[in-house]
Amino acid sequence: MDIRGLIPGLPVNLNTATVDELAMLPGVGDVTAKRIIAARRSLGGVTSVDQLTEVKWIGKVKLDKIRRLVTVD
Repeated sequence: MDIRGLIPGLPVNLNTATVDELAMLPGVGDVTAKRIIAARRSLGGVTSVDQLTEVKWIGKVKLDKIRRLVTVD
C-alpha cells in the first residue's frame, strides 16, 4: 500500500525533518529518528536516501520500506 497520499507531509525531507516527522515512517521510532538527525548533522546534510543505511538500526529491509516515503530535496 502506498501511503504517500494518505499522510500529510510525505515524502519526508531527510534534511529538514523533525524527530516527530521521521518517527511517522514505518519502523522508525523516536530513537531511530534522533539517530537520523545526528547522522544528518555529522554528514553536513544527506545527499542520498541510501545514506540511511549508515544509521544504526536501518538496514536494507527497513530502507526498502521507507525509500518511497523520504526525499533529500
